Amino acid sequence: MAAESATFSTPDDEENTKYGFDRPEMYQGNLAGTKFKEEIQLMNLRNQIFVTACSHVGGHKYAGNVITFSKDLGGKIIGNWYGYVTPNDVVELLDHQIVKGEVIDRIWRGQMGAEVKETEKVDELQLANGISVANNVIQPQENNVIQPQENAAEEKAQRSASCCQGANGFSCCRDENIEQKQDKNKVGGLSCWPSKLEQRHVLTTVAIAGAVATVALAYAFYKRARMLALNPADKLSNNRCISYGDLVIVYERFDSMKAVKVLENGILQNRFGMFKHSDWIGKHFGSKVLSNKGGFVYLLSPTPELWTLVLSHRTQILYIADISFVVMYLEIVPGCVVLESGTGSGSLTTSLARAVAPHGHVYTFDFHEQRAASAREDFESNGLSSLVSVGVRDIQGEGFPDEYSGQADSMFLDLPQPWLAIPSAAKMLKQDGVLCSFSPCIEQVQRSCEMLRVDFTDMRTFEVLLHTYEVREASLRSWEDNEEGLSALKSCKKRQRGVNGVENSWPRSIMAKRSGEARGHTGFLTFARLKCTM
Repeated sequence: MAAESATFSTPDDEENTKYGFDRPEMYQGNLAGTKFKEEIQLMNLRNQIFVTACSHVGGHKYAGNVITFSKDLGGKIIGNWYGYVTPNDVVELLDHQIVKGEVIDRIWRGQMGAEVKETEKVDELQLANGISVANNVIQPQENNVIQPQENAAEEKAQRSASCCQGANGFSCCRDENIEQKQDKNKVGGLSCWPSKLEQRHVLTTVAIAGAVATVALAYAFYKRARMLALNPADKLSNNRCISYGDLVIVYERFDSMKAVKVLENGILQNRFGMFKHSDWIGKHFGSKVLSNKGGFVYLLSPTPELWTLVLSHRTQILYIADISFVVMYLEIVPGCVVLESGTGSGSLTTSLARAVAPHGHVYTFDFHEQRAASAREDFESNGLSSLVSVGVRDIQGEGFPDEYSGQADSMFLDLPQPWLAIPSAAKMLKQDGVLCSFSPCIEQVQRSCEMLRVDFTDMRTFEVLLHTYEVREASLRSWEDNEEGLSALKSCKKRQRGVNGVENSWPRSIMAKRSGEARGHTGFLTFARLKCTM
């Protein structure tokens, strides 16, 4: 225990008058606090006793009510309640409690244990200083006879004087009749507004409330994580069944997928056979369906990752590697407002919509009216119309609309001359907002960075290259052990078979190599953060 004395403050004049604190003896509590601090240092009692002001035990802390915590002879930490402690009592109190292990009866009010279980064993009835429980019995009034007003006033004055030597009818003790009626299970209750509740009841309530809040928060994140369906009310759900009008990604093989809208009399024909759309109704996304020939395909939900692979290319698009990098470095989270110039085929816009869902919004612009109309239809099919607004505007020449000034959390530019739109972009971003510009050529990056230096900071440029690897099982052969040498290689038609069609004994192992099909340079991603203005 760290030894520190209690600190008392002086009440204001209004409280002095209202509660009788203007009496000289009421300021003894403040002096006692200072005295405790001095004597603890002088008597070298640090780490042996802790003293704190207490108003819970009756009266007010300005009257010198304190609790002292120290170890008893058995080594347990015990709290002793003392009332109306004056500076003259401090030395005697410390000597009796620490050195002799005793209490001073004339100012002692009771004890409390270090734990709740021990505290519940203690009689909480407020005692007058130096009076035992046996002598503090309240006699009931006989026949409910009301005492004359003079006798009642005299008895009240006697109780006040015997309790804490109060004057003018003021007492720092609680009314004994009320204390007799108190439920002893309230020991250990809180001393603030829920003081009428048991501590264990309050803690149980808090624990239940915390659990409910945790479940609600987890469910909210779960809803946000689910993605894209046709119905705007269910656009974040993939767990529902397929119905007419839904957009479905038909997975044929790893390098062949297509987007299909489910129609009432629709039929899909491919190398695996004929598939009727009516057979898909009621099945969950991810289901495997059979054709009339026994072939099969998988019906997948149109997530942004899959949509990027099957959408109609009206322009060059960004792929998964660049898209994931953009979403991360633009710091896009649910609820953000994002401005985009250069809608194109809508590949990036679809991922931006998922990132801001369910309460954010993406405002995207394209100068080509037909491309904007086609993108709007795609977003409607994907169930993103409530998250994306498509506008027709030449951002390089006109800039962004003034209505979005200071509203955007993040911004993405995919323009031939992005440096022309940067001044307008700076006005649209919130303080500390992030901008990203996609440029295929390094010369575009250089000119953009020159313009970014005016209003932006923390400029960085990246190039993202994605490599895939093929994993196969193969045999490792040593030509030094093979007498046939190169002729054996020419006669071997399959890797699994040796010379003359006899199974070889060469060890097999798992090997990986970089795939021959890899996309090269797509473009440079330049990020910058808007400077904060004071």
